[in-house]
Parts: sequence; structure tokens; C-alpha cells
Amino acid sequence: MADFSVYHGNEKEGSQLTSSRRYDQFLGTWRSINKRVHRHLGILNKNVLTEIFDFITSSHASWLSSHKIIDQIPTALLLAGVNTPDHSVIYGHLKKSILNSGGHVAVISPGANTTSVRNLVSLVVQQLSDDSFQQCGFLLDDKNSGGDSKVATCKDFDESNNISVNNFTPATRFSYLALVESYYSKVKNHCGTNVLGRNTEYKTLAPPTTPCLRSKRRISQPISHGVSTISPGSEISSESKPKSTVLGPLVIILTETESIPVQVLCDFISLTSLYAAGQIRGRSYSLPISFVFGLSTIPEFGFESRLNASTLSRLTIRRFAVPPPSAFLDVVLNEIIKFPGLHPTYSVLNYLIDGLFLCLDYSVKNFLQRLKFCMLEHYLKTPHPELLQSLELARKYLISLNPSDLARIVSLDYPSLGNHVLDNVTTSALATISPPEVINISSPPGTHRITHRSSSSSSRLIDKIIEYLENHLKLQYLIPPVLNWLLIIMTPLSVRPLGKNIGDLYRLWLKNGLVNAEEFNMTINLLNGVSKEHLLTAVQNAYEFLHQESSSLSRSKDSTSLWSSSVVTEGRICLNDLADATLSWHTKLSLACQESINKQSQQQSTDSEMSSTITTSVNNDNEPVKPIEFNTKRKISLRNLRQHLQEYATSSPNRSMSAISTSIHNTQWEITRKEFLRWIQIKLSEIIPPFNQLPLHEVFYGPSSIESGNNYSLSSSHEDSSIHSQLALSIRRRLNPPLQRCLHQALVNPGVYLQITDLKLSNSSSISSKLFDLCILYKLLLETSKIVNLYDWLMAFATILGESVDSQNPPSQEIQCRFLQGLAELQHLGCIKSTRRKVDHVIRLTWISGFML
Repeated sequence: MADFSVYHGNEKEGSQLTSSRRYDQFLGTWRSINKRVHRHLGILNKNVLTEIFDFITSSHASWLSSHKIIDQIPTALLLAGVNTPDHSVIYGHLKKSILNSGGHVAVISPGANTTSVRNLVSLVVQQLSDDSFQQCGFLLDDKNSGGDSKVATCKDFDESNNISVNNFTPATRFSYLALVESYYSKVKNHCGTNVLGRNTEYKTLAPPTTPCLRSKRRISQPISHGVSTISPGSEISSESKPKSTVLGPLVIILTETESIPVQVLCDFISLTSLYAAGQIRGRSYSLPISFVFGLSTIPEFGFESRLNASTLSRLTIRRFAVPPPSAFLDVVLNEIIKFPGLHPTYSVLNYLIDGLFLCLDYSVKNFLQRLKFCMLEHYLKTPHPELLQSLELARKYLISLNPSDLARIVSLDYPSLGNHVLDNVTTSALATISPPEVINISSPPGTHRITHRSSSSSSRLIDKIIEYLENHLKLQYLIPPVLNWLLIIMTPLSVRPLGKNIGDLYRLWLKNGLVNAEEFNMTINLLNGVSKEHLLTAVQNAYEFLHQESSSLSRSKDSTSLWSSSVVTEGRICLNDLADATLSWHTKLSLACQESINKQSQQQSTDSEMSSTITTSVNNDNEPVKPIEFNTKRKISLRNLRQHLQEYATSSPNRSMSAISTSIHNTQWEITRKEFLRWIQIKLSEIIPPFNQLPLHEVFYGPSSIESGNNYSLSSSHEDSSIHSQLALSIRRRLNPPLQRCLHQALVNPGVYLQITDLKLSNSSSISSKLFDLCILYKLLLETSKIVNLYDWLMAFATILGESVDSQNPPSQEIQCRFLQGLAELQHLGCIKSTRRKVDHVIRLTWISGFML
């Protein structure tokens, strides 16, 4: 595996960043990207979360208005998709919204013990109770009330909790009866029993106890706050009735319903419905429970088919769908593209999306973590990460460098500069100048002239470098609106070879430029067949988008510091020019379309006149011209059929020659359309050329010369693509490594893998006593057959460690203990397993055979 090292070039004091400063610089950039990404992801999640929250709120309001009696439990089926690592974020936002509104939430994760109904109910009640104790303001205030609502402190809640919990035995402390007691007693104790409203039949529950503890049972007495106790059937005075306090909802969230056994889920729903409907012991109290069931599959297979009709009849089901993982990925890619600075290459981005995201987990959260690692590696390995800052800070950094470091930037660090505008005089002057600290005041006048000439050469080189950096920032500034402009033009196409979103176009541009892609030529050919109305509408929409984009950019001020005012100004001018050119082409296409329509109508009138003339002449002729007859009884090929139809068209008396001639020559619309499509190709090559054609592309896209050794060259696109492939391979080994191969490499030669000089072997097949016991045992295991004799293995192990052993001198107790410990470690790693026939033998597993020495 490639080592994860930090750039240690020709470091001098103040010329290179330390690893901690590099990490701090990366961390600032990543925080900005992460903040923007999560803000837009929250907007995407907000719609479905708002719908679920409104469903729970409306169901709870119905529970309050219906005298706290319901027949069915409100149930929200959340189709969360297969990106299970992201579910915790979605349910976390939902839980936070419910808690902020005064409700109580219990979230049952897949790792919880749900093997029985008792365990599941215990987990639910425990979370709901803990939530109600920790959250002081669990009561909702009515917006229409003008009076002061009574506020209870956390200390009061803890005291009432202890009183209610002590009434139950450990076996029933986390049951629904305890939840009812805890839920209603707090309202009665802190807000008065009149807060129960119309539920006048409520009584303090007598918790179930064993006969031996019945005499020791204490009756829960409400804490006196100057509020009289209300007996069943008594009336509530209007003066003492609070107007602004209601009970909060109880929400139970099962994140992965498929992971719960079917019988447990059915019994849990049936038991919960009894308490939600108030059908326990004839009392009319109830709990305002709502369900949120998360599903990774469709409900017909993952939920409804698993439950019987009796269980489904207890639920009021409503479906909600989370946007697909591709929608979240599009949001992330849009923000990455719009953010100036470091961008991933095609190989890296293609591997992160196609190799990991679409194959492993569909998780945007994991995708961001992998992208974060790739960016961190670039910051740690690039020679000059300071160039990724704003242009002003980059200029200050370049000015602080001495001429020899500037010459190194051109010759070694960024070879793409060598094939561009830098003249030989500047490079040679920089290469022959000594550092400034060597030149003192007593130097001869000629030296001062050389110093003056070197300073002017340095300033010219710095200006060139800043110009190249500005070109890259301008390119990144223009890519999002230009790609969206192209997407709008491709709207009439039902099949889009370039892709359906900006992320697909951006990946093709990273590969080798849009114009050079085969998919672009296919798109141009498809646009040739688009109807006039659809193409004109698409061009008009593209112009309106550019006009709106330019107007919004002129009104808004970007908070990022990497886009300087010059970049924004030049980019806005370029967008305005593109918008004006698009409008001009729309005018040309409209005129050509109108001219084509006029010619077509004129041609139709001419054809009708000629057809009437030909008909008259044919009627006057005694022997009319008969078309070529076609024998329908015999088989004919497609080629012969086409030839027959052409002959029939030319010999038909009703066929005018003008119609045939117009089908041969191109119309004005076709000529204008071809010119427009050719202009699109030229304009894209001019505005967004491939990034590897610009100097200093290693700064923003990588990799630098460190990635591929001293023979690094960017003379061709093939070499560049191979270098980026090497970078992608290095990242692949870290993000998704082949675990068995990595384990084999670490055990065979730990010195190379762990970068320990004392443990490095001259030959990977050799064995040294300096190695770890686990490594020695593994290398001996590779030399054996499938069935391994433990005694022979122990004797070989002791011999390598330096003991003279034979049948008369067995290994020492220390060697035997080390051997047994190594065997246990190998079995834990999956290298060996015991046999059932022979106690003194083990079996080597088959996957090791592929790594035999």
C-alpha cells in the first residue's frame, strides 16, 4: 500500500507549512463546504419531515378533541430507502422537531433487543419516560390563550417521577401502566387535575403488585399546590381551569421495521392499541401514541404482507417517501461544483460514486466522509497548499518565497508550467540567482544589478502564476451556469447521452472535456432531429436562465474569499456575452423557422396548382401513365421495397418534381440549426476547456509530482489520466481495501507494512526471530498443507525462536504459552479452524491458498 505521508520537499523555515497548519487550512475549507452541503440537504429533507410532523400534530389534535378516545393508532410509513447509514440523520431531525414541540419520542434502532414484546415495550417506555423527565417544557401552550401558564421545574418533575416509579415493582416499572401513571400524574401534580379536561373518569392507577408487596404498597398522593382533587363526575369551575395547557403526543419510531420479528411486531401493535384506545380494565384513559415505521422496501413486501388483517385494522396508515439517494447526491455534487478551490478528479469522483456510493451503501454521509479524506490527502501532499487560498493571500505567499523556491515551483513542483508562457530568460534568471540572504551591502555593483534583474523576473513570474490561478478560479466560476445552460438546451431530448443532471456533465468534463466526449457528438446528432418549436423554446429558456443568473449574481455578494472581485467581474461579463449570443441565435432560428413555414405554405399552394394541372392533362389524355405495379404475393427485401417506393414516387403522375427537389436540398432552417449546434461546440471549447490544458491544474485538481515519482510529465492526456488513475488506486486502497490481502501483507512483511526498519526483511519468504509471534506462525502456516499438525508447528516455532528442541527436550512453558496465544489470534483472524476428528490438528482455511509464497 502507498504510504500516507506529508510533503517534505526542499523545506526551509517559513517556506513550507507544517502538517498541523496544513490540516488547519484544510479544516477551514471543509467546514465551509460541509456547512453549505448540510444546509441544502436540510432543505431537501424539510418537506417530508414537515409532512410527518403535521400528520402527528393533527392526529394528536384529533385525540384531544375526541375526548382522548381513538379506535386506531395514527401510523406514518416512512419509505426511507436503502441508504441505511443516513437514516439516523433523518430520524434525528424528526425527533428534534417533536421534542421542540413538546412531545415525547422513543427511537428503536436496529441494534436494540426486540426478540420479545416485553423487551420492545420496556425499551419504548424507558425512552418515553426518560424523555419526559429530561424535558421540562413537555406541555404545549395554546396560542390563543392570554393567561399565564404554569411552569414546572426539572426538580419538580424528578420528585414526581420518583413518587410514581416507586409505586411499581422492577418487573412492571417499564410497562404501559407505568407510562400512563407517569404521563398523567405530572399533569395532575403540576398543573392541576383539571388539566385532564373532559376525561373526568380518570383515576390514579393502582399498579399491579405481587400479593406479598400489597401491604407495603403506597398510594400516590398528588403534591398540593393549592388545587383541590377532582373526583370522577365532579365539575370543573371555569375559574380554576387553565386555558393554555394540553398533553403532548407520544411518538414511537421504529427505524427498521423489517428487522423486528413478525409475531413480535403484531403483538406489540395489538398491545399498544389497547392502551391507545383506553380499553384496559374498563377505564377510559388512553395514551396519545403515534407510530413512525421506517421501511427500506415498498410497503407491500416489507410491511403489509407481514401483518394480518386484524393487526392492520388497528392502524391508520399514511405513506411518506424520502427523496431517493440520487437526489441527495445531486445536492452534494452541486455544492462541490459551486465551491471554489480544490475539486476531485474524474478518477476519484468516478470511484467514489460508481465504486462505493452506488455499490455499497447509497449513503451521502459516508460519501462526504470519503470525499473529506481525499481532500485531506491532497492538502497534506501538495507542495504549496497556500495557493489554494484567495488570490491576495497566494500573492503574499509567493512574494515571501526566495527565487530558488520560485524556480523549483516551475521546474519540479508544477511541471505543467514548463510547457506554457514562461520564457527562457525568466527561468534561467531565476535559476542562477542566489538567495537574498547571501547578498550583503558590501557586494559589488554588478551584483546589485543582478539582484534588481532577479527581482523583476520574480515579479513577472509571480504575476504569471497569479494569472494562471485566476484563470482556474474563473473556470470554476463559469462551470455551474454554463453546464446548466447546456442542460436546458438538451431539454427536448428524451434520451440524453450526456446525462440528466449537472453532476453527470461535470464528470464528463473532468474526464477529457465535454466537446471531446463521444456522448457530446451523439447529443448534437439528436438535437438535429428536434422539432422547431421545441428547440426554440429550449433556446429561449436557456437565455432566460443566463439573464436571471447574471442578475442574481450582480445583486448578491458571495461570502467566499477565494473568488476575487476580478474573477466575479470577468465571469459576469462572460455570462452576459453568452446570454446575448444565445438571444441572437434565438432570433436567427426564429427567422429561419418563419421563412421555412412561409416557403412550406407557398410550396403547398404551388403543389396544389400543379397537381390540378396534371390531373386535367391526365384526364384529357387517352392513355394515362400508370404507376409501376407491385406484386404483393411475393416476398421482398427492405432494400427492394425502398427502391420500389422511390420508383413509384418518381413515376406517379400526382407527384410533383418540386417536392422531390426540396427533399434533396437543405432548407434555411436546417442550415441555421447546424450553424447553431456548431457554435455551441466552439463556445463550450472556449469557455470551459479541459482543466488539464491549463497550467497549474495540479493545485486545484492534483496530483502533483509526488504521486508518481521523478519521471513525472504532463506532456499528454494519456499520461495525465494514468497519473490520476494511480491516485484513485491509492485512495481505493484506503477507503475500500481488500482486507484479506492487506492482512496477508501485514503478516508476511510487517516491517514494510508498519514502516518499521528493524522488522524489514530482505526477502518476503524469509523468517526471522525478530518478527512478532503471530507473523512467524502465519509464515509457517503458509508452508504447510491443508491439515496442520500442532506438534510439528510448535517444534518449528520453537526452533525459529532459538531453542534446541527434539523429542527429548520439549519447548519451554513460555514458548508453549506464546504458541497457544498465537493460535488463538490466528483463529480469531479466520486463518485456521479446529477439526472434529483429530484434536491435535487444525485446518488451514482456503482463502490463504491464494497468497502462498
